[in-house]
Amino acid sequence: AQRRGNPRLVPFKYSHPESTSVRKGAISSPPRTLPHDTGNFRIQLAPLSGLAACTGVGAGLTLLAGCGSGSSGGAAVTPAAVSAPSLSLTRSDNGSAVYPGNVAKLLPQFNYGSANLSWVDSSNVTHTQPVVAGTPVDVTPSSTTTYTLTVTYQDPTTVRSTSLTTSTTLQVSVVTPPSLMASMSLNATPTGSITRGTQVQLTPTFTLPSGLTLSSSDILVNNDASAAIHVTTGTAVFHTPTIDTVYTLKVCYVDTRVVPNVTNCESTSLSTIRVVASPTKLSTGGLMNVARSDFTTTALQNGMILVTGGINASGGVEKSVELYDPVNNNWIRTGDMKTARRGHSATLLRDGRVLVTGGYDGTVATTALNKAETYDPSTGVWTNTSGTLSQARRWHTSTLLNNDKVLIVGGAVSSGSGTVVELFDPVSGTFSNTGSLHVPRQGHSATLLPDGRVLVAGRNNSDASIMNGVDSSRTTEIFDTTATTTGTINTWGWGPNLTNGRYQHAATLIGNTNLLLLSGGYGASINNTAELLDVSGTTVTQVATTTMGTARALHTSTFIPSTGQVLITGGYNTSTGTLTSTESFVLNTASPASSTWTNTGNKELVLARAMHSGTLLSNGFVLVVGTYYTTSGTTSNTCEIWSP
Repeated sequence: AQRRGNPRLVPFKYSHPESTSVRKGAISSPPRTLPHDTGNFRIQLAPLSGLAACTGVGAGLTLLAGCGSGSSGGAAVTPAAVSAPSLSLTRSDNGSAVYPGNVAKLLPQFNYGSANLSWVDSSNVTHTQPVVAGTPVDVTPSSTTTYTLTVTYQDPTTVRSTSLTTSTTLQVSVVTPPSLMASMSLNATPTGSITRGTQVQLTPTFTLPSGLTLSSSDILVNNDASAAIHVTTGTAVFHTPTIDTVYTLKVCYVDTRVVPNVTNCESTSLSTIRVVASPTKLSTGGLMNVARSDFTTTALQNGMILVTGGINASGGVEKSVELYDPVNNNWIRTGDMKTARRGHSATLLRDGRVLVTGGYDGTVATTALNKAETYDPSTGVWTNTSGTLSQARRWHTSTLLNNDKVLIVGGAVSSGSGTVVELFDPVSGTFSNTGSLHVPRQGHSATLLPDGRVLVAGRNNSDASIMNGVDSSRTTEIFDTTATTTGTINTWGWGPNLTNGRYQHAATLIGNTNLLLLSGGYGASINNTAELLDVSGTTVTQVATTTMGTARALHTSTFIPSTGQVLITGGYNTSTGTLTSTESFVLNTASPASSTWTNTGNKELVLARAMHSGTLLSNGFVLVVGTYYTTSGTTSNTCEIWSP
């Protein structure tokens, strides 16, 4: 004990069952060792500044301390308040945000006690780690995290040992590393294979998130940084490749959200554009007797090709007819139609005759014809049908059904409803109405499916109509002629919605695959897409959407049995006008969705053509005839022959 700074003995009494004698101030022999904690008592001496604090607790123990007041002990003094440790938690690095999983250095400081660092991670798991004052701690947060420094220290103002805590926090911000890939794209026109000297249009797009500073944006040609083409997002540039070329859009930036700043580059590349020598031209056939546009072409059973009507070079509507002889490569006049026509349809009947319906004769530009007639190849004579169309129409479709009747669909009608559909009976020579379309159609395609139904796809949506919740130019309808106990259904049901709206496109069944290819056409703009439909089942489904090498409408599409490919010729493109190019659809039979387009090795048309015809000849070649009439003198009487 201590009193007024002078040490002295404090007398006490102690009795123990085993003691032999006790005297004031001492324990007699034999000495006994006092247990430090018997469960009955505890002795604690706590020095206080200038005072002696004495406490005795326990059975059989009396502790007499020199404590109190007056001359013997002095005045009582209250223990002074004890200050908590001073502490701080700071960053020993730059203190900025970090990327997920990157290191942030925390610096714990405290002047006494023991400390732990604790935090809750992104999985809601609590972590605790002992730390030493002044020693940095590395942490790797995966998301913005609050770290808590807790210091534990002993309260010296109490007899019993009591632990107190104090804490402070620090938040480490985590930011997501930038990625431009979702917004980066590079579009090229044309793609695939091009002829040497062709100019390629390149349009880059990208978006720079907040906190990034753009360093550079370039298109690399075959990864040659020394000849980089500087670009800005959304602005097209042009390049004329001389060799096979890969174009790469490379965007570099600085991330200023972290310190030190992070510099990075991201890039996206196009497929190789093949550069080939100028293609050879199609061979030319004999000259037609009349230059034509807006005519019909029909392959006859005898191998000859019948061409009827159209508008001639001077703008007049023709009733003349001629035949192409593929053996002698020349044209022969045959009997004229009864009525001059353009914008009409022609269908080869089962008995070998050709049915021609509708169109207009040019006398009144807005008036269509309701007249129809048939051509007999054995005599070269045309005969009016006994009946007329119930709707005068032009630019419609006519499809030979498996029951030998002809389905007349859509087109521009002079009056009445454009949804009216008619059937021609070749036996009686008359027309009768059948089930109506859901929506009028013009510029559509009509395809006889393997099961005898007819799929009608697309339309000119100048009326901006919405059907089935989509632009009506995306809709398809299926004419069902299934026989039942009550007769023939002859009704229209909805087919699948197309990915892209289209009209003045082309439709071709690919051999015996039960796959239908719809290519190009007009839509929101001239279309460079094609869609592949599976027509093998009762439900027509979409297999894939592909991209053609060139956007085109008013082109032709012909299946080539010898190659299994679909040949596309000519057409119209808003950027380059009427086209001479051709390309081929290459079907991947194992994976139709992986089918591709190519113009490698393809031949070019001698004359740019649109609204022409492409007809498969019996020898596997394709006859290309006609041009698009714009002004007097623009039509042509030339024809060309494509061969494998």
